[in-house]
Amino acid sequence: MPTPTEAPETDPIAVYLDPLGDNLLWIAYYDNANGQWSVYASSGAISPEILPLAPGQPAPDPSDIKELTNLVKGEIYFFSVSQNITVTLGGKSRTLYEGINPLVW
Repeated sequence: MPTPTEAPETDPIAVYLDPLGDNLLWIAYYDNANGQWSVYASSGAISPEILPLAPGQPAPDPSDIKELTNLVKGEIYFFSVSQNITVTLGGKSRTLYEGINPLVW
């Protein structure tokens, strides 16, 4: 099984996220095993301070954030969207609300 930071075997991550259109701001994934954040941002880089950090968890250095290139079934991701939207993602109907939404892929 690929890890969330490995390139997918076939389709790029953008294909899976196409239904979100311009509403998608970014997606973040936190790997508890290595304490590493990975981010996909439609606009490029994001400020580490906007990540959904646990209380007391310091914001990572921008150079420590990896690019999120794949979504792994069963993993939890944080989707940030600009407005409420209901779409089909990963074969499931999902309702996301403006702001940050935890989502099991």
